[in-house]
Amino acid sequence: QLKIGVRYLDIRYGPDPKDDKAVLDQHGIVRGGSVWKHFIEIRDFCRDHPMEFVVINFQNEAKISQKAKTLALRRLAGVLGGLLVSQEDCDTWFRLDKVTLGEIWATKKRILLLSHPHLTEDCELTPEEMRKTGVLPVSEFQLSQWHDVNNVDELLERNSEWLNKRPTDRLFVSQFVLTAERDITSIVRNVFVFKLPTILNFVER
Repeated sequence: QLKIGVRYLDIRYGPDPKDDKAVLDQHGIVRGGSVWKHFIEIRDFCRDHPMEFVVINFQNEAKISQKAKTLALRRLAGVLGGLLVSQEDCDTWFRLDKVTLGEIWATKKRILLLSHPHLTEDCELTPEEMRKTGVLPVSEFQLSQWHDVNNVDELLERNSEWLNKRPTDRLFVSQFVLTAERDITSIVRNVFVFKLPTILNFVER
């Protein structure tokens, strides 16, 4: 995604059933590998392209243990290091409604990491420690709306209404994604009858 120009990344995570200290990729019921490979890729990209800026929306799909939360937050600080915009930056020069690329380029800060409440609840690290590191609450920096519809016309209409509520002091996310059919039979049929042959043909090539 970074290579084709995407600079807003929605990274979802969940627990590893085999290891209560691990954090895996997860979106819905689908699990992947370790979530840390993404952060390492983002770190390397930002170091290789120092004039780029990336926003990460880090959100849980399922609960992880307290131990996993603490380790995750410490590892975030270790992997992304001085690239993260901190609370101190936000209190001084990094104001969303005023900051310029020139001001960003004058620093080493290249990533705005926004976290949802689950990651910071019942954690050994205090909210102040997280903000100091650069793990910032999404509610203070972004507005986003999942419209939860499966009709294109309705989706466009809701996004049009949503755009009229756009603020100037926070990031604003318009989601133009349709909700999948909720009937499990339709979902399974769609994946195995229509999608799977296409995927297999691609892999074979």
